Amino acid sequence: MVDTETLARYLGVSQRTVRHYSAAKGLPKLRFDAYDLAAVRLWEIGQVRKELEARQYDQNRLTKANADEREHRAELVRMRAERMRGMLVEVKEVERGRIERIVAVKNAMAIMARKIAERIEGKDVEKIVQEEVDLCCDRFAGEPAAKDGQ
Repeated sequence: MVDTETLARYLGVSQRTVRHYSAAKGLPKLRFDAYDLAAVRLWEIGQVRKELEARQYDQNRLTKANADEREHRAELVRMRAERMRGMLVEVKEVERGRIERIVAVKNAMAIMARKIAERIEGKDVEKIVQEEVDLCCDRFAGEPAAKDGQ
């Protein structure tokens, strides 16, 4: 059996803290100024255990929060990828559309060549206009021009 002063030195706290532990935290007390050291030691071990459990609980919460954050970020990445898939088009489809546009422009320009030639009088007008239209279409298609009028 020890008194408050001795117990305070043993625990490394003030006498006031010992009285607080007794009143608020359940530190076992035999009578007004007497403590059973064995019971105090068991209480101290229990306090350490509670503190460790609280830390473990906090660590588990932190781990879960981190896992939830990683899941949310992964979900955002998946959503962005799905959105991007809808925005991206295959190269073959783009090339097919490009070719269709070139053919449509070439056909429209061929018709235009005949219409212009009908309105202009002179020797080989349709042939000259058609050569210029073909040259323009070749440039549009990305093909090197065989003969350049410049």
